[in-house]
Amino acid sequence: VSPFNAAPTPRTKMASLLRRVAAAALLLSEAAAVKPALRSANASAAIVALPSAAERKAPPCQCEASNPAWKPCARTVPKCIFVDLGAADGNSFNTFITNGYGPVANCPSGQWEAHLVEANPRFDQPLQQLEGRYPMQVKADKSTAAFFCEGSTTFYLDTTNHAQNYW
Repeated sequence: VSPFNAAPTPRTKMASLLRRVAAAALLLSEAAAVKPALRSANASAAIVALPSAAERKAPPCQCEASNPAWKPCARTVPKCIFVDLGAADGNSFNTFITNGYGPVANCPSGQWEAHLVEANPRFDQPLQQLEGRYPMQVKADKSTAAFFCEGSTTFYLDTTNHAQNYW
């Protein structure tokens, strides 16, 4: 039997998978941007569409290393800062506030603040409630996504996966 016609063994399947992952990683590292992955009917297979040289664009903005208009921090008392990008309904913040990441009482000077960012408007109300429960400590950027510059986009919103908090 030719090795090309032999039934795949777990070892040859793993080697094949590793070669495909390595090839995909190499392609991705050479790409300036990646289009979203497409899923085939087989959920374990992904088709990655890479942009052509003509499709590659410059980033929509550039990082600003410094700006004379920036004001220095006026705060002189240290405190804990909790940041959650993709805050959902505040579930990770609730873990923070109930000492899930360490005792909040151990924050320097006993002070803390939280910045919660969430793009899904389904979570606007729960985040607004957290702001009301912890005024001056919780700042929620509702219906807002984190990115490195100002812009707008369209999101797919999960409306059916309630058991997993819509993710």
